[in-house]
Amino acid sequence: MYEVALGKMAEAQAVTQTSRDSGSTEDHDHALVGNKLKAIVAANGMEFPTHLNAEFQGRLDKIGGLRLTNSTAAYIHAMKKIHDADGAAFAKERFRNQSRFGGPSPPKPAE
Repeated sequence: MYEVALGKMAEAQAVTQTSRDSGSTEDHDHALVGNKLKAIVAANGMEFPTHLNAEFQGRLDKIGGLRLTNSTAAYIHAMKKIHDADGAAFAKERFRNQSRFGGPSPPKPAE
């Protein structure tokens, strides 16, 4: 949910087209995953959260309150931090996606 919200913010407020495009990609990709998770949660009789928790809402509010040039830099930093935390899982997914959809394959991630 955080990456969807952050992506939407970047789409609307980022200074560079590259950052707006990146925000659009984050919004789209993570919304797809979120919708799948919502369906799984609902199928198991549970409720999916409708709002960000306080920590992530605070992060989003902080970035949203910055001047445009600073918010773009903050968006890039936040995405890098999240994807660095994902680390090997993100690299493996990228490798799988590029291999599946053609195009140049990145180096295979370390196991």
